[in-house]
Parts: sequence; C-alpha cells; structure tokens
Amino acid sequence: MYISIVSSPIFPTAMGYQRLSPNFGHKRSPAAAVIPLLTTPLSGHTANSSALRGRLLAIYILLTTSHFRGVRVALLLAAIVAMSFADLWMTLTYATTTGMMEMNPIAHFIMQTGSVAAISSWKLATAGLGVIILYLTRSKRCSEFGTWVCFTTMILLMAHWSHFNANITTYTEEISFLAGTQAHQWVEMR
Repeated sequence: MYISIVSSPIFPTAMGYQRLSPNFGHKRSPAAAVIPLLTTPLSGHTANSSALRGRLLAIYILLTTSHFRGVRVALLLAAIVAMSFADLWMTLTYATTTGMMEMNPIAHFIMQTGSVAAISSWKLATAGLGVIILYLTRSKRCSEFGTWVCFTTMILLMAHWSHFNANITTYTEEISFLAGTQAHQWVEMR
C-alpha cells in the first residue's frame, strides 16, 4: 500500500503507518524509513498483514528507487563474486580430473600450460577487474545495467554447470571419446 499526501509517502508498519521524511527523494535518503521496515520482526503479534505489507513495500523500494542503486549493485556484485568462485572451482575440478571442453580461447590457451595458478589468477583477475569497475561506478544507471547483464550471465553459467553436474554420468562415453581424440577445445590439466 502506498499513499501519498503532499508528496510525503506513508508506509504501513507493524505499529500502524509511518510517514517518510518530507525530503524523500530529494536531499535525504529514505533509508531511515526503509531500514526499520526491513528489520521489524514478523513474529508474535506483529506478524500481521500490515507488517508484511510494510516489509514487501520496503523491498520494492530497495529494488526500484535510484536511492538504493548502489546497494543493489553491491549486492549483485557480491553474488557475481560468489558465482565466479563457484565457476573457478568447478572448472578446476573437471580440468584436473576428467578433462573438459573449454570454449574460451584465452582460457583454453592458459589451461594448456597445465598451471592451476595461472588459470586461477587469470579468472580471478578478469572477474575482479570487472567487479571493481562496476563497483566504482555503482551510482550510474549504465553500471547497474552492466551489473544486471553480468549477474544474468553468471546465473546462466551456474544453470549450465548445474545441468552438467546432474547429468555427468550420462556423458561418460562422450568424455572418453573427446579425451581419446584430443579434440581442439579439450583440456586436461594433470
């Protein structure tokens, strides 16, 4: 529920309605009003629909207003970093055991050296550089867009890894064939 009276929004809370600062959207950030909405416990007598609506509204504000762009970008970048580490771990797991297809020509070249440190450094450096650039420019709309693109790409990569891991036993013949023929994109780091 969102009610606006003389450009001062009123939000439902566990204890009734709360008016945001008259400077909402101008000089002062609405964090002072949004943070209590997010942190109010939803247990006991406060677990009513008004408190839940207040929490959902605070989440909506966090996700849609430009005041919180930096927070959104920082949270997305944290998720990107976590997914980058997961990607590195899975890449190293398969490359050092059964072998794998690496479609990225630069990563393929580095992996052919057989150095775990080299591929780890390269992956961490490229992901780290991108994260640093996006974090330093997090208040810009184009930076948020770029962060969403990277986040979506990493989600798709995690879905690919998840599907591959779930079906690895069905790929036994293909992996044996590729390892035996030394296909162009095949890499083994042993």
